[in-house]
Amino acid sequence: MKHARYCPERIGGILEVDVKSSKGRRGIRLPDQLFELLVSHKETQDKEREAAGDLWQGGDWMFTQSNGKALESSGRPR
Repeated sequence: MKHARYCPERIGGILEVDVKSSKGRRGIRLPDQLFELLVSHKETQDKEREAAGDLWQGGDWMFTQSNGKALESSGRPR
């Protein structure tokens, strides 16, 4: 079985869609240490976004490429 990346019709990119129902959007419990790391990461990313100005191309992703675009599953920047 081949992965979608081998499909000749695939254009690429990420399609962001909302969840089908309110049950699909729920909170999760995180250990305090992990939560603190994520908050720190968000603060650092906010500073990077501000410094990049118009060069920042992303939405509101938590983990991004250096230009703010979403990470793709291939692990390669596009």
